[in-house]
Amino acid sequence: MKKIISVLIFLLIAFLLLTGCNSGNSSTGDFDTGDFDTGDLETEDLETGDLETGDFETGDFETGDFESGDFETGDFETDESDLETDDEDVFSGLIEKIKSCSPTVSSCDAMAQTSDSTIYASFRKDFYYEHYQEGDLTNPIAAPKDGGRFHIIGTSSVTGSVTALKINGQLVDDIIADRKMVWAHPYPFEVKAGEPVWVAFHSQEKSWDTSSTGTVTIETDNGIALNGTFPVNLIEVPITYVTTTNDRKRIVVHLHNRTSQTQNLTQLLYRGRDITDSACIADKSIAPDEHVMWTFDLCEKAELGELWSVVAKFDNAKPSVAGGRVIREFYPVETWQSTSDCPFPGANDVNYQKHRDAGFDTFFIHGGTGPTCGFDNIDMVENIAVEHDFWLLPERNIMKKSDGTPGITNTERVAAYFSGDEADKKIYNDPGSEFANIPWEKYKNHTEFSWRNYPELPVYLGGSRHRYNGAFSGCTDIQGFDFYIAACAPHITVVEVNMPPLRAAFDMLFAVKENHMPLPTWLYTQALGTMWEITWPPLVGDKFKRAPNAMEQRLSIASVLAAGAKGLMYFQTNMALANSNPATWDEIHNMNKDVIALRKHLRVADFGSTLQTDENTIATLLRGEKILILVVINLANTGPLTELQCQTEKDPHWKLVPAFPEITFNVPDDIGINHFFELRNGVTTEPDYIYFNNLQRTVNLNGIPLSDEVPSRIFVFTEDEETKNEIMDLLD
Repeated sequence: MKKIISVLIFLLIAFLLLTGCNSGNSSTGDFDTGDFDTGDLETEDLETGDLETGDFETGDFETGDFESGDFETGDFETDESDLETDDEDVFSGLIEKIKSCSPTVSSCDAMAQTSDSTIYASFRKDFYYEHYQEGDLTNPIAAPKDGGRFHIIGTSSVTGSVTALKINGQLVDDIIADRKMVWAHPYPFEVKAGEPVWVAFHSQEKSWDTSSTGTVTIETDNGIALNGTFPVNLIEVPITYVTTTNDRKRIVVHLHNRTSQTQNLTQLLYRGRDITDSACIADKSIAPDEHVMWTFDLCEKAELGELWSVVAKFDNAKPSVAGGRVIREFYPVETWQSTSDCPFPGANDVNYQKHRDAGFDTFFIHGGTGPTCGFDNIDMVENIAVEHDFWLLPERNIMKKSDGTPGITNTERVAAYFSGDEADKKIYNDPGSEFANIPWEKYKNHTEFSWRNYPELPVYLGGSRHRYNGAFSGCTDIQGFDFYIAACAPHITVVEVNMPPLRAAFDMLFAVKENHMPLPTWLYTQALGTMWEITWPPLVGDKFKRAPNAMEQRLSIASVLAAGAKGLMYFQTNMALANSNPATWDEIHNMNKDVIALRKHLRVADFGSTLQTDENTIATLLRGEKILILVVINLANTGPLTELQCQTEKDPHWKLVPAFPEITFNVPDDIGINHFFELRNGVTTEPDYIYFNNLQRTVNLNGIPLSDEVPSRIFVFTEDEETKNEIMDLLD
């Protein structure tokens, strides 16, 4: 900048000398060309003040008064120091980071404070779609409008073992038996005086919608741990996700302002302690619809199974309250493989290696897997998985013996306690049935069994009906879900003329995210299952097994990523279908390459609302630590698949048409962008249709090329080279 100013001054002086200066002492024509010879004026002939403003008028000098050579190099010199620029003042990236955090209190000092004794609570309604009817046409599942889920955080008054939980003075077991509550948990089961306690429950009672308060009581063998009133506060700035990073030494908190006004943070509590001045909070103001991410470096590494609790208080909104358990920092690429394929070391090495080569690192295992494949299930979980460096998702009948005792002693390679699948088919069973007439009371019991006996493990449960799933999300640590749009797969939506739309794969998974937040989801993509078959030709032919084509497979996987899943699960993988559908298997392999390279960040990143969602495009922007991940999906197609096609055609498929959507997003003030690339099939490129506006802090993707061949794209924007290189190294 100094150099530019010096040059401009030089040009201005020359211009004034050539065109004349405003002066009253001489008239036009007072001096002609030739009036002065070279040497008539020397350096010392003029002193400071000899010429003043006004000594010359316009016209005193004319074109031609000065000839080439009148001025030589060196007549006008510039101080070299004026021409230099300070490199630290120049931004050479794409989008500059303009806000950063400045904690003033150490995390150890913050956590040494006395815990806040106030009882805080948040209440959320179930998320569902009006236009997705589920169940039978004549008896659809009712919209879940009544009641909702609570998270309550308090501080224990005593040290002891929990013996009872009461809400509004009643034992929760009795409320559940009366069908006025679906499930409830206190945590931890061993409470400590001065430390936080967490209560979560879901009730479909309409009375909660008009209540302003409720009461909660936690009893222990050493007295009352918690007893008081909690507010019935609908969430306004939800905590969408909480997790750990840096080997459980840092807490990451995501929030989304869903009010119409800016919300200003007044206090942030972690485990009851005020960490407002210890956390990394670049800006305490959150604009409407803005999603923010805050972090807090822990004084001590969090233990697996430890309770985390977060309370965020604002000037114009009710406190946001969330609780959960610290779980492993792990993002699985899991398959529910065909049991008969036996893809395990020593059972079928070829099938095992084919899965590993395709990027799978986690396998489902149930009670019948070992007997079918010729190995001992316990040995596979405790020894073989450890030796061969892969993970297992054991079903509850492996994790819990029939006598109610733990079935596993070494959980080093257990991804989670698998408590059940598609358990949300109904809320209440007929009177007299097991588990207090409520299917999910069964899974509540599995959750508490695992939390007591395997505190280091998360509990997983799969779902299938989004109108019921909201009532159960939060009963376990991790919620799963599946909804399939290819191969004429059965669906839980009401049968109409057309099959469910392509976007339903994303919509249903997003609903689960909304209902389970602030806890993580591991979500299913459709893959190569043997159950989607048709007799062809009809009545007289053989069984033909349908499968997603390459486009449908990629779109299904991309829907999982766009929905913010913290784990990717496949249903199913079958080696015979992989061989007969090589293009589909290749898409699985290629997408897994991208997921494995990004999964560290996909596990931490989150979003508050979709960036774009219409009939032709889905786009979500996931915010992580020093990274933004944009997932864009093409939905533009030639027309819906119909139920008739699924009955009268051998192998109908969706067909996409070319589309060129334009996506623009704002970059948060506390993150910069210095590197960008598209990640596809394990290869990175830098598209030429991405434009960065540092002044407005926007990124514009103008005309993203999508088609049947390229149904989705993943774009990555990193703040530093280290993050970029870390991803690149995983692609080698």
